[in-house]
Amino acid sequence: VKVTYLGTREKERDDMLYNLIDSVGYVYIGSFTKEITEEGIRAVLNYFRDTKGIIIDVRNNTGGNDGYSQTVANHFFDHKRKVGIKYYKSGPGHNDFRSIDQYFEPDDGLGILKPTVLLTNRACFSACNSFVSWMSSLPHVSIVGDTTGGGGGTPYFSELPNGWIYRYSANKSYRPDGLNMDDGIPPDHYVTMRKRDSTNWKDTLIEFALDLIDP
Repeated sequence: VKVTYLGTREKERDDMLYNLIDSVGYVYIGSFTKEITEEGIRAVLNYFRDTKGIIIDVRNNTGGNDGYSQTVANHFFDHKRKVGIKYYKSGPGHNDFRSIDQYFEPDDGLGILKPTVLLTNRACFSACNSFVSWMSSLPHVSIVGDTTGGGGGTPYFSELPNGWIYRYSANKSYRPDGLNMDDGIPPDHYVTMRKRDSTNWKDTLIEFALDLIDP
């Protein structure tokens, strides 16, 4: 990606690598562990203001902070939308849960509506999985690649008297259409790397995304 698409003039902001590929903006977000600031994502997206579309590559992003992923997602919403349903334990019974609907609405976001493609694979987890799920609710966003690795519940940690540490999801998370986020988010277009493209230093998913945005 660096050699063929980003080139020697690649730009970096808040650990995001980005540049223009012809008339399309491309940004790689490899993690949501390091802070993505409002100023940082605005700088990247404003750089793409005259492009025909945007490619957001989150392949191999294993997650991090939901707040950082929400900072990015916010700019692609032009009005309030329901993006998820969270279920929390509300009693001792096996099925005792209460639900809370999750909404996103632009909070001084850019309201980007141009064609946007999200590149995913099986190594997308946790906050990245949530990011893909939120973005999949937008009509101008297409998911390309493979089903994400899953993980949508808030992790809870504790320690047993013998010193063992245990961790589990403290809630269940679903998309508005009823899809369990822990099972991963399926793409709109299943695309895998082709050996021929790899040999020729091309990325099959990026090539597919470019054709999708500018056929």
